[in-house]
Amino acid sequence: MFSEIVDWYIDLEFEFAKAQIDAGADIIGSGEAAGFFCSPEFYVKFGLKADKKVYKKIRDYGAPVLLHCCGYVPQCIKYAPDVNAGGVIQIDYNVDLAWAKSLIGDKIAIMGNLDGNRVLAAGSEEDIEKACIRAVKEAGKGGGYMLSAGCEIPRDTPNQNMAMMMKVVKTFGKYPIRVS
Repeated sequence: MFSEIVDWYIDLEFEFAKAQIDAGADIIGSGEAAGFFCSPEFYVKFGLKADKKVYKKIRDYGAPVLLHCCGYVPQCIKYAPDVNAGGVIQIDYNVDLAWAKSLIGDKIAIMGNLDGNRVLAAGSEEDIEKACIRAVKEAGKGGGYMLSAGCEIPRDTPNQNMAMMMKVVKTFGKYPIRVS
C-alpha cells in the first residue's frame, strides 16, 4: 500500500514539474521535508528509489532539480549526488555544512546553510559577515558552493543585512576561494 502511495506521488510531482517547465521554468525546486520523518533505513527502502526516479524524469524532461532538505535531514544528504546528478542540494541551517561537504564533495552543487531567521533577519551585520565567511570556508573549497539561506528569508529582513551577505559574496565568494 505504501509503495502505491509513493508511485502516485512520483507521478503527481512529475506532472507538477512538467507544467512548470512547459511554462518556462529553468530549474525545479523539490523538497525533502518528508525525509525529516524517516529513519535512514526507511528512506533507503522507499524514498531513495522514488527520488531517483522522479528527479531523472524531471531532468530528462529538461530542467535540473534543486533538492531542498528542509530541517535536519542527514539520511538524505549522502545520497544527494546519486539522486540528483547534475543538480543542487540546498542544506538548511541546522545541518553541519562541513560534514555535508565532506559527504558530497564536488559531485553536485551545495547551496545554503545560513539561518534565515536568527542570522539574516535578526542578526547584526557582524553576525551575518561571520556566518557567511564560515559557510564559504566550510563548503567553498573545490567549487560548487552557493551561499544562501538554508530555507526561506523572512519578508521583513533588513536590506542592510542582505547587503552584508552580498558584500561577503563579492569579497570572498569568487573562485578560487581564498578565505583564511
